[in-house]
Amino acid sequence: MSDMTLDNFEVIKGRKSDFSAIAQLLNKVNLPTEGVVEHIENFLLIFDKENTSSDSLIIGCVGLEIYQKNALLRSLAVHPTKQKIGLGNALTDAVIEYAKKQGMQNLFLRTDTAEHFFVKKGFHVISLNEIPDSIKQSVEFDSSVCSESATNMKLSLCK
Repeated sequence: MSDMTLDNFEVIKGRKSDFSAIAQLLNKVNLPTEGVVEHIENFLLIFDKENTSSDSLIIGCVGLEIYQKNALLRSLAVHPTKQKIGLGNALTDAVIEYAKKQGMQNLFLRTDTAEHFFVKKGFHVISLNEIPDSIKQSVEFDSSVCSESATNMKLSLCK
């Protein structure tokens, strides 16, 4: 592993023009792309500031689907060659701060693989019944997108 630090990376807000690169990253890590374009303005992206090539790709992303005062955290992904250096943590911390600034009261998510990661971030496991109906509008609740056995989680942002 190189001597990369988080200082080498920049977090920016997503734009419609970023969809192709986000979809490429999500496909690479086997996450769904459905619903991304509709919520892309609430995505945060990480780029490698030292990669000045014209083919510079997004190396990490995370998004929110906002429904009233609650949000669904989705699509947390880091390029396989950039994993294990703290980018997932940095993106999660950044999206939690972003959600607070947007006035969100709660963050919800569904995961098949990252329950332990999100527990470390303060999320706790909840039942499907505890998720507001507004959040369940998300494509993430379609069984063709996210498995029915996915773990449902919540983080309260209210102190």
